[in-house]
Amino acid sequence: MASGAWAQNPTGVTMTFEGLYLQRGDNPGGPSFMTRPTGTTNPVAATDPGNLDLGGSGGGRVMVGIPAGGFLGLSGTTLEIGGFWAGTFSDNMLYIGPDENHDSRYDNHPGNEFQSFNGDFACCFAATLKNTLYGVEANLVAPMAGAGFRLFAGPRFISLRETLGAHVYDDLLSYNANAGRIDDIRIEVSNDLFGAQIGAEASLPVAPGIVFSTRISGGLYANRTEVDSIISDRSGFTAPLIKSNSSTEFAQGIEILPTLTFELAKNLSLNLGGHLLYLHGVTEATRQFEGVADADAGVVQGGSAIFYGARAGLTIRLD
Repeated sequence: MASGAWAQNPTGVTMTFEGLYLQRGDNPGGPSFMTRPTGTTNPVAATDPGNLDLGGSGGGRVMVGIPAGGFLGLSGTTLEIGGFWAGTFSDNMLYIGPDENHDSRYDNHPGNEFQSFNGDFACCFAATLKNTLYGVEANLVAPMAGAGFRLFAGPRFISLRETLGAHVYDDLLSYNANAGRIDDIRIEVSNDLFGAQIGAEASLPVAPGIVFSTRISGGLYANRTEVDSIISDRSGFTAPLIKSNSSTEFAQGIEILPTLTFELAKNLSLNLGGHLLYLHGVTEATRQFEGVADADAGVVQGGSAIFYGARAGLTIRLD
């Protein structure tokens, strides 16, 4: 009987196919701006007129287990190969101020080389944020002393990509006409995490034909980050500023997969479970907004992302 969503039969190949629905659990925020009291010329306070609260996305997960023939002298050792993917997480924000007493953050950023007046005394801001997420892995899985307990380790790759599109309107006329004094911004960020993980899975029968299992893993990765951005003045008074920067830093990941497995037949099981993935050390598109108009501004690092949701699918064992 299966011991979990990816529990393996040591004498045969095991295939798991699951549907996946994930939510972005943390709030990546939104482009921040600066407010001016009416009649003054200097920005005095920071404000975030709207957060970008990413919604959910469907996806899938596939895992194939192949008996490894007692690799390293461990009876029942299995090689697991698979991965997961999610669609697009997205959200929009729109802020219309009571008057033209706002500044964009990039307009006040030190070293600003994009001399556009649209972000100075602006009235309105709009933004769209999109995320995509996927990963692949290969693990060597070995049962340990005690029924239902396994250790696993192996290489893993995770990709988290973000795109932020924003528009800053100088006045209500530009906003209503969608033309004239408008700054257009696009920031694309790719986080490619290369590394390895180690973890354990424990299972416990709770009723005839029903097993509860929990799979926990931690990973250490080198995060290769690419940030491409462009800011342009739609009125044509300022030349576009295009930048491309990259960096590499260490990132960490934690994944937790609780599962209830129901044995439907001798070689067929139904899996119902959850999925939690936490990534630290990733780069977020919203953090690049302030320096988008500074040609010398590099990659702003140190972000995090958490995804959680549900899984459901089948495990098929081929004797």
